[in-house]
Amino acid sequence: MKPYERDTEATTINLLYKSLIDAQIREVPEVVTSQLREASAEDVSQLWPHLQERSRKIEEKARVALQNRGNEEAEAMLRILETQRKQIETKQRADAQLVFESMTEENRRQREAEHRFQTDRLNRLPEELAKEPDRIKAIYQVQATRVEPVGLVYLWPVGA
Repeated sequence: MKPYERDTEATTINLLYKSLIDAQIREVPEVVTSQLREASAEDVSQLWPHLQERSRKIEEKARVALQNRGNEEAEAMLRILETQRKQIETKQRADAQLVFESMTEENRRQREAEHRFQTDRLNRLPEELAKEPDRIKAIYQVQATRVEPVGLVYLWPVGA
């Protein structure tokens, strides 16, 4: 026993869907049902190596797609952090040129608090720039895979 090729498999799956929707589902004779039930373990056993190979290929594609996604998001995070750094530096340069004497005490305290926050943020950014991309990429690493047969479907022609 060997699996269908992809195009034949798609046709068979469409037939399965159609048969499940079709209101004229008929009972398969008990003798046939019994024979299929007895053969099912052997059929799964024969198909198992093919299923494992197919799952390995699907897993590899998924790993590559996840790795690409992780790389894209890590690069996006770097751009965000760099933009933050530039914006804070620009704001601090602009604030340094302001004349604080004409401000109210409350405005001055608010500006000083903002400046302290921005300075703290600037001090934290180098570490984030160094660590955040790897942290994001790690999220997209496959931690485990498992393949298990969950069912077996036999299509039986009507009238057979």
